[in-house]
Amino acid sequence: MRSTKRVCGYLLGVVMVLSMAGCFSCKSKMKRFNIQVSLAQDPYLADREVTVDLVGVSRSDKEKWETKSINAYWIEEDGFRGSYDSILYKIDFPPGTEDRERFIGSKDDIWNTWEENGAWHLFVLAYIANTDDEDVHVDLPGAADPWRAILPLDQCWWDSGTNTIKIIVRPKVVSVLTSPLSEKR
Repeated sequence: MRSTKRVCGYLLGVVMVLSMAGCFSCKSKMKRFNIQVSLAQDPYLADREVTVDLVGVSRSDKEKWETKSINAYWIEEDGFRGSYDSILYKIDFPPGTEDRERFIGSKDDIWNTWEENGAWHLFVLAYIANTDDEDVHVDLPGAADPWRAILPLDQCWWDSGTNTIKIIVRPKVVSVLTSPLSEKR
């Protein structure tokens, strides 16, 4: 009888701890970040036009953006980029630019647009105008493509002290310097 009570007490304690853990878990919500986009100090980028699109993407559109050919995305005749013009934040770095950094504040109007459109993911897509035939970009799906970064906007994927996402465009890759957590909190 005592062992049965002991087992029941133990199980009740486990259930209480698990239920309390659920009460204190993070509540999913889109978080607005400051976003800093920089060009690497590299001679390869010095005389090339660089364009970076930041796009707040909904859960239902995520697969379209993951599978979209990056090469086709930048071709105007393709029409994909133009059809999402209202949710794009376009950043242009002209050839020879001295200003190698752009900053989008967490209160920028684009966040209102992204929130209204149900954004849960931030896609970062880069284009570097090339003049060399050997620099042809080979498309890869999703975040495996070096010119596409995909970041969660769900606050539960980020350390609570993270307010700025830092991104750097290098000669052959978009690098995200501020990483989300490896698992949702």
